[in-house]
Amino acid sequence: MRGGEIVNESNKAYRDPMATGKGRKVKPTPMPSDNEIFTAKVFGQAIRSGRTHQNISLVDAAKDIGVHKDTMTRIEQGDAKVSLGNFLSAMEIAGFTLKIVPLEIKVDEDGQWF
Repeated sequence: MRGGEIVNESNKAYRDPMATGKGRKVKPTPMPSDNEIFTAKVFGQAIRSGRTHQNISLVDAAKDIGVHKDTMTRIEQGDAKVSLGNFLSAMEIAGFTLKIVPLEIKVDEDGQWF
């Protein structure tokens, strides 16, 4: 941290509202349970948790990904009508990465999936 900035895992700097005495403190929210079925709502809750644990305000996160704060709110609520690109940008700000893990894949002797 330097000069009131917070740098998250993706090396993006954010203004720390507490460093300047301006703004409100961001209250951390809990991560959804690992046992929950993955839905857009759970995805949004995870994004909010990551953002708030880094003390990044909703407004600052929205500015960084180039959306209105209302869109950022919709992302964190899991609104499935929000573009996947905006969800992925918010995920990056929250300090998460996405890993594609294949389900068990069955391949025949010719290399064809079935």
